[in-house]
Amino acid sequence: MRIQIFNKQGKKAYTVPVEDSSVYVWKLKDSEYIRIVFNSDFVLQLKKGYYTDIPTLGRFEIVTLPSPNASKKGDGYEYELQIDRPWAKFKNRIMFMQRGSVLGMESKWSLTDTIRNHCSILTDNIAQCGFTYKGDNYHVVIHEGVDTEKSKLISYDGASILTAIGNIATAFDTEWWIDGDAIHFGRCEQGTEEIPLNLHRELSNVTRSEDSNVHGTRLYAFGSNRNLNPNYRRKLKNPFTIEAWQTKKDGNKTYDCFCFKDIDIPERAINKRTTAKIEELTEAK
Repeated sequence: MRIQIFNKQGKKAYTVPVEDSSVYVWKLKDSEYIRIVFNSDFVLQLKKGYYTDIPTLGRFEIVTLPSPNASKKGDGYEYELQIDRPWAKFKNRIMFMQRGSVLGMESKWSLTDTIRNHCSILTDNIAQCGFTYKGDNYHVVIHEGVDTEKSKLISYDGASILTAIGNIATAFDTEWWIDGDAIHFGRCEQGTEEIPLNLHRELSNVTRSEDSNVHGTRLYAFGSNRNLNPNYRRKLKNPFTIEAWQTKKDGNKTYDCFCFKDIDIPERAINKRTTAKIEELTEAK
């Protein structure tokens, strides 16, 4: 397999082979790139902005120039060329409140607003920087499940545009990814279809880690409810601590009995006709 690399004017600059150790990497909320491993008889005159367009994947650009190593055999140069998605350049520009305005070019600022308004400032920054995907402006897609009515405080203290995307997703408890010219906020899910993962097919290798710790498979809470008001239906909060425990064995089964304390029981849940008292235990009985 070979990949065509084009210059900024769209003219073919190089054709490079793709060796077996080359990879395509996609990390949710992080990065997406291809790393091409190959050898060359001469040093390539690559520049930032050179790109490749793969039919099944789309466009990737050179954001960071490679540093080739001289071949140990003395017959040329060894390359590990990483070509990123065009949006990787977002990391090189600061997110401003109002890019291009004298009063809006503060690098440290905060805003309390809805996700739509945060994203409006985001796309304005991207457009003002001249970033596009194949000539199309970036736009935001907010998926179902993201709260578009609630306002959140986000501090953009010298954050890059790429970091700002992550800050918005974190503030609104969601995920982000970029597909073409669309910046998505939501849950990156692929439907209900089951995807088979077979060793030596979809998976090249499967490893496991040794763990000698004992893990529980069941948790049974038992005790009396005589001090609880039978009309109280709200779920009790459970910020408890473990005071003591005792291990019992029954054949091949092992039981661990724990004593809890500091359980938060609302006052109105306690039956006033009896006295509720939680005793601190020093050891399990």
